[in-house]
Order: sequence, then C-alpha cells, then structure tokens
Amino acid sequence: MKTRSLQEQLQENATSFNAKRDELYQQKKSLEIKQVQLDAIRKEREQSSFDSEEQSASLQQFENKLAELEVEREEKKNAFEKLKIKEEEIKEKLQV
Repeated sequence: MKTRSLQEQLQENATSFNAKRDELYQQKKSLEIKQVQLDAIRKEREQSSFDSEEQSASLQQFENKLAELEVEREEKKNAFEKLKIKEEEIKEKLQV
C-alpha cells in the first residue's frame, strides 16, 4: 500500500515536472522571439534616426546652395543693370 502511494506520488511529481519543463521551454522560446523583435525594432529606430539626420543634412545643403545661387543671381542682375546703363550711354553718344 505504501509502495503504491509512493509510486502514485512519484508519477504525479513526474507529470508536474514535465508540465513545468514544457512551460519553461515555451517561455524561453517566447523570450527569444521577443528579443529578436526588440533587436529588429532597435535597428529600425537607428536606421530611421540615421535617415532623418541624413535628410536634415541634405536639406541644409540644399538651403545653403539656394542661398549661394541667390547671391550669384543678385550679382549677375547688378552686372546686367550696369551693362544696360553703359549700353544706353553708348547709344546716347552715338546719337550725338
């Protein structure tokens, strides 16, 4: 009778142990999956941050180039106006 009771207890313990072992395995797998997901999110965030910085730098370069072109346009406009004035002066001299 005592042996039978011990065998039943042993069987219950073995069943409980197997259930806990399976649960632990599932939790480890779940943790591994979550770690992979977390790594992917971190990489995506880093890439997104890099892309944003790159776009900001590109936009700054564009704005700088635009400012340079505006200065150059103004210089050429002034030079053109001076040439028009000279042309008018030459025309006046030719008419005299």
